Amino acid sequence: MAKSPDTLKQELTAALEAAGKSLLETSELLKKVSSLQVTEEGKKKRSKDPNAPKRPMGSFFLFANDRREKLRKEHPDLDTKEIARKLGEEWKVLSDSKKKNWTQKADALKDRYNKDVEAYKTKEADDSTTKAEKATPEAEAAPKSKKKASKAKETPPATEANETAKRSKRSRAAADSKPDDSEKKAKKASSKSKKSA
Repeated sequence: MAKSPDTLKQELTAALEAAGKSLLETSELLKKVSSLQVTEEGKKKRSKDPNAPKRPMGSFFLFANDRREKLRKEHPDLDTKEIARKLGEEWKVLSDSKKKNWTQKADALKDRYNKDVEAYKTKEADDSTTKAEKATPEAEAAPKSKKKASKAKETPPATEANETAKRSKRSRAAADSKPDDSEKKAKKASSKSKKSA
């Protein structure tokens, strides 16, 4: 029993839509897999998005960044390792009230970071939904047909120049193939001399 063309079209459209969704899911999966990198030990390492917010420094690093320059000025003979060691020693003996100032600054930075991460995630989710909408077959087919129509209507100036050049070459070639009057006379004269000889 043969199916009517309308039912065949409906089934084909449904199958194409399902295939389109499957392709989108597959492409998203491929993006996730391609972002994984395998290190030498065989462990998987996820590559980072350069647009993602950076993690904030902890309280010790805030303290160390503030204190490092002062230590260098006080002890110009110390190298980087010794300065780091001194910073660690100073942090250990720092009173809880002074440490609290640095932890409060770190907490404020962490709160700001968390807000930035939420904004980043919502933006990323919005971007992925707009990409998914753009990737539907109907959305892809419309711009292509418009592009083809606009290309057919417009002929770029370079093409027109090429056509003009081709015409001029043809006319030159035709002119070269037609002998001039002087050439005709020379041919006649040479043929006459051959006949008389």
